[in-house]
Amino acid sequence: MQKFENEGGQSLQSLAIESLAAELHKPIDEVRHTYERQFARLKLGARVQDFVAVFAICNTRTALRDETR
Repeated sequence: MQKFENEGGQSLQSLAIESLAAELHKPIDEVRHTYERQFARLKLGARVQDFVAVFAICNTRTALRDETR
């Protein structure tokens, strides 16, 4: 998984995962696992890699919200 870091050195993916976990009231490990699965799936078929992380975040949010319904 490609890592992008902020000025403090923390990966932006980690920040997104922490934010999603707080938003959805889910454990970070569960959100990270779902995010990594979504990221890997999307990256396989992507011709343009620039927005894979954004789509993975959206798909993770949807998957975890649907799971609680």
